[in-house]
Amino acid sequence: MLELLIIGAAALFSVAAIRLAMAFSEAYGLVDHPGDHKAHKRSTPFVGGFGILIAFALGVVILDQTHPELRFQWLLMATAALAIFITGLTDDLIRLGFRLRLLVQTGAALVMTLGAGVILVDLGPLLLGHPLHLAMLAIPFTLFATVGGINALNMMDGIDGLAGTLSFVTMALIAVLIALAGGSPYYMLVLCLLGGLAGFLYFNLRHHGQPCARVFMGDNGSMLLGLLFAWILVDLSQGEGSVIQPVAALALFVIPLLDTLSVILRRLWLGRSPFTPDRSHLHHLLQRAGFRVDHSVAFITLLHLVLATAGLVLLHAGVPEWLMLAGFLALFGGYFYLTVRPWRVVPTLRRLHTRMTLVPATTTGIYIGDKAARDPKALMRALAEELDPSETFCLRIYEHNPCTPQSGIRYALVEIPLEDEEANSDAVTRYTRRLKNNLSTHQDLTVRALVARKRDNDPRQENLAHNANQRCRDRRIHHACTLIFEAHAFVQRGLIVDGQVRDMDWLSHPDPQALPKTRPQGLAAQERIKTEGDT
Repeated sequence: MLELLIIGAAALFSVAAIRLAMAFSEAYGLVDHPGDHKAHKRSTPFVGGFGILIAFALGVVILDQTHPELRFQWLLMATAALAIFITGLTDDLIRLGFRLRLLVQTGAALVMTLGAGVILVDLGPLLLGHPLHLAMLAIPFTLFATVGGINALNMMDGIDGLAGTLSFVTMALIAVLIALAGGSPYYMLVLCLLGGLAGFLYFNLRHHGQPCARVFMGDNGSMLLGLLFAWILVDLSQGEGSVIQPVAALALFVIPLLDTLSVILRRLWLGRSPFTPDRSHLHHLLQRAGFRVDHSVAFITLLHLVLATAGLVLLHAGVPEWLMLAGFLALFGGYFYLTVRPWRVVPTLRRLHTRMTLVPATTTGIYIGDKAARDPKALMRALAEELDPSETFCLRIYEHNPCTPQSGIRYALVEIPLEDEEANSDAVTRYTRRLKNNLSTHQDLTVRALVARKRDNDPRQENLAHNANQRCRDRRIHHACTLIFEAHAFVQRGLIVDGQVRDMDWLSHPDPQALPKTRPQGLAAQERIKTEGDT
């Protein structure tokens, strides 16, 4: 019960701090604008780190009260964390050079090692069961691991909710390990950070009521979390009262480590700077395969949870630590092999996406097959009844020309214009499901989401030659269909209250096998639509 109270209090502090920072973000320039390699399309405050910082401060206050004998260590931790936070915030504002960032990160790591004495001395029995002590290499290795951890989480912060969700899962696993081990001074701090992350995710995660993030974590938050992860994991793995084995840190941080090491090696492989941004991270590959942002976050988080839990269970079952390290290296080798050449893995991810029946992020509308396209009036009524209040849609009906094998076959395309691509995808998914139910009286009826035809979305892309046009990407006959009906309509509460229709004198002669006029309450409003050619 006490644990839940601490998490809840930290979450409330985090939400309050982020809301306050959001109020002043425009005045102080704490806003991330679209551009460069950034994927977002609107200006967003990067103040998520304030919520994590206030939760960390709450944790330090609790630690100072419960373990005053370690007050000097808590003071050094707070000093290093504040320095990293300020550096990250400055980098968000004016873009510091990577050398200056590395210098500050190394300084914070020195405070951790030389000041607080948190040093990775013993790596465990990694030499075929024999202990591996670093001796004189302990401090350099700890500095390298700490700086690497800070940047690993920072580099994973590429899409809404990813870094925060991975951090939350990892922090939750650390809390479980501490509880199972009988406690640790860091337990209260970990609980506070869990609450801080929960408060941040309230603003950062995408969901039905929040189509895009309201705040970003920013370098200030990701670098702060990276330092705290390194500090906590190193200290928990050393000494006689250690809570975890040193190799367990690889399991707890598995996806950020795999992805960051793979991206850095790939950049070096291609002769680029390891600090040059690109789009070769795992979440970028998932998006190229058609995964939406929320689906990508769920996929990567689930993968992280499965791998981390499997590693911890195997360690608890007595699997030798050297074998666990070998397994991690083998996993990294396979991960690097698949991602160093993206065209190897993207087609597989695309097939997985299709098997999971997920709607692609590039969804632009709804495709409706021949039978439902025979009666535009009934189809427009069905659309009006299923759309949300105050929605607009565009309906176009095409017919294949006599010169084509599909002569006389009709199909309808429905476009629901929304400002945000992800929101549009959510709406299309919802409306497609509703229309299938509404039009279920017709057998063999096709109602599916319509995906934009782009190079990255073409499932035949991997079969194309790199230097020659050996296969045409689009073999459809151009101008094979004629637009025979077009309508733009505005819907309120299931009724079409305004709109314009171009029907080529076809609307007044519906097909005798047309859809039945179900739910006639929208019919009166439908008849009020101004129809071109009837004047």
